[in-house]
Amino acid sequence: QEHAASDLKFTVAGKRGVFDVTPLTMRAYSGQGSGNLRADFTGAVPRYQLSYTLAQFHVDAFLKPLSPKNVPEGSADLTANLSMQGKTVKAIRQTLQGKVSLRGKNLILKGRDLDQEFDRFESSQTFNLVDVGAFFFAGPVGLAVTKGYNFASILQGSEGRSVIRTLVSDWNVERGVALSQDVAIATTKNRVALQGGLDFVNERFDDVTVALIDDKGCIRAQQTIHGAFNNPVVENPSTLKALTGPVAKLLKQVGSLFPGGECEVFYAGSVAPPK
Repeated sequence: QEHAASDLKFTVAGKRGVFDVTPLTMRAYSGQGSGNLRADFTGAVPRYQLSYTLAQFHVDAFLKPLSPKNVPEGSADLTANLSMQGKTVKAIRQTLQGKVSLRGKNLILKGRDLDQEFDRFESSQTFNLVDVGAFFFAGPVGLAVTKGYNFASILQGSEGRSVIRTLVSDWNVERGVALSQDVAIATTKNRVALQGGLDFVNERFDDVTVALIDDKGCIRAQQTIHGAFNNPVVENPSTLKALTGPVAKLLKQVGSLFPGGECEVFYAGSVAPPK
């Protein structure tokens, strides 16, 4: 099985209650993993420090448990630098600090033409942006938070294909809450970005917003998800075009007066707009 971890190798060196597991290497999802772990038992509470990189792992092998068909093809890099302390899993989770990053290029999604669906989305709003968000962004984190929501629905299509040219998913972890730092994908024609937090202590979505954005990084359409991981509330999507009545009319008039007008920038990260 290509998703199984194999070739696990490590050396443990210990001195006065401090143990270093280095180098810690293994293959997982057809990628090569390497890193080190330090466990410090000198204080009242055990402390742990983990640095780990899984290079060029196969996204399809990783996501196959979600859905056996139409899994995205391609490889990505995962890096994690985390510290934690405690005697129980709960305590360790509450003290989790550090950074997690998932990055990939030219991932292929068969069975769905995301660009076509994004174009339709602004007029019909039948498409679920949160599907795209969780699927591509949360990555390893995503599988942990998908138990209450059928994210695999994005894989059920049978027409078209999509190229995810760039995937960046950088998170800061503070006290067991992962906060989005730079989280976005670029397809051939569009960008989708995510903002918000994943609270692993209370197992909740912390005001997560997924947005289809324009070249300036301003919102074209957005959708939010909040509540418990196992029973999340996904709000209906909203788009600027969905505004009706005098407010929309006024905004359009203001927009025509200032065609290059200011908009609230939702995303200003490293994923550039498609050319």
